[in-house]
Amino acid sequence: MQSRVKAVERAITVLVADDDPIFRQLAESRLLRTGSTAVLAADGGEAWRLTRSHPLDMAIVDFEMPGLDGVALIRCLRSHPDTRHIPIILCTSREDCSALQAASEAGASSFLRKPINWSLFERHIENFLDLCKKSQDAMKSLEETRIAIATKDAEVAKLMGELDTLTRARDASGAFDTNIVSQIRARLARFIETYKALSPGYAPAAHMAQQSVRAKSA
Repeated sequence: MQSRVKAVERAITVLVADDDPIFRQLAESRLLRTGSTAVLAADGGEAWRLTRSHPLDMAIVDFEMPGLDGVALIRCLRSHPDTRHIPIILCTSREDCSALQAASEAGASSFLRKPINWSLFERHIENFLDLCKKSQDAMKSLEETRIAIATKDAEVAKLMGELDTLTRARDASGAFDTNIVSQIRARLARFIETYKALSPGYAPAAHMAQQSVRAKSA
């Protein structure tokens, strides 16, 4: 389970799709300054293939590329569950409203005009990178909570097994060992408090076990 949490702790990965090698190089250098990782593609088709082997947090896409153009690539990214919600910045020198509208309808999050002002480029992407980082932190927190809850569920299940064993292990008079019942009840009470702290209102396994203890010790 620990490996699943560590998987979330990685550098933000940004796809840069542009047929201009100078643009790709400059964009990569700016992204590296932020601590991000850049995945470079010379056209839309290559970019789409790279999405299958690289977990992406953001994409910077050129409008006009050979083969699969920017708008078509955006549609592909929005159609895939792994990239459906990532920020996508479209870079273009075009000013006609129809082109920008098509990109917006395809799912572009933002636009940058070419030729690129690289100072503006850095400030622009930093806002999106910050959103990506917050998303990663939220995913990490959620995964840690899930793991903690699963761990407590396993412990409670173990205790319920011990309780079942206890019901078959009475003393000579046929009575339960009240000391053991009290110990299990105390431990379950602590588990319930832990569940409440992790997720208010969520403690199904713990409540079931506690009710079982009360019923069998009565």
